[in-house]
Amino acid sequence: MSDVRAAARGLVERDGRYLLLEAEFDVGTRYVLPGGGVDFGEAHAETVEREVREETGLDVEAGEVVDAYTFTVEYGGGAHHVCSVVLACEAPTGEVDVTGNVDDEPLVGHVWATPAEARDLPLADGLPESLFDGER
Repeated sequence: MSDVRAAARGLVERDGRYLLLEAEFDVGTRYVLPGGGVDFGEAHAETVEREVREETGLDVEAGEVVDAYTFTVEYGGGAHHVCSVVLACEAPTGEVDVTGNVDDEPLVGHVWATPAEARDLPLADGLPESLFDGER
């Protein structure tokens, strides 16, 4: 089975640092932006706000689209081509907790990274390092 999936991710910034979630995949540890699949009829901003809350416990307000990227991934017995839109998010208050993640994703931790630190991390496939360049 192969298909195309729509996704939305949040570029969550707090005090000059970006929130990246640490995930364990078959290929090893990779860092991802919080987010996930767009449900039928759901706006990208709604997806980001829902997914960030589900994955981290944080309430964010999604803003403008800052980037988009595509990648191919294999899971569930098939290949999926994912088109992911990235939205800037207002910096939330509160602590990040990846242990309550409702979709049982392979999240094991998180970091708040400066742009330079983020570019040096092993980022998930397709996630553009350019997201961490310049001011938003």
